[in-house]
Amino acid sequence: MKFTFKRHDPTGPYRSFSKPYWDIKVNKKVVGNIHGDSFAGYAVSLAVAKEPTKEEPAPFKWVRFKVAFYNIEEQKSALNKACDTLMARHKLHMFEE
Repeated sequence: MKFTFKRHDPTGPYRSFSKPYWDIKVNKKVVGNIHGDSFAGYAVSLAVAKEPTKEEPAPFKWVRFKVAFYNIEEQKSALNKACDTLMARHKLHMFEE
């Protein structure tokens, strides 16, 4: 299985202050995102499913990777290489669109 990516470019009058980001998808459902730039590195966040509690009612938690690449294509290929391992270790929360 492979991740797919969708780029979102900033719009509106203040778009020069924002950076593009990418959705990470599995079976056409969003499971995380990539954000950042080539100077600070591209960070990856994935939504991992969890049991909701009274204190934390969300059915997922955000997990952010420590490793950040400075090239978006390298980041995407590293994610796709680790896709099977990530899917085996963690149950990803899939957002409905």
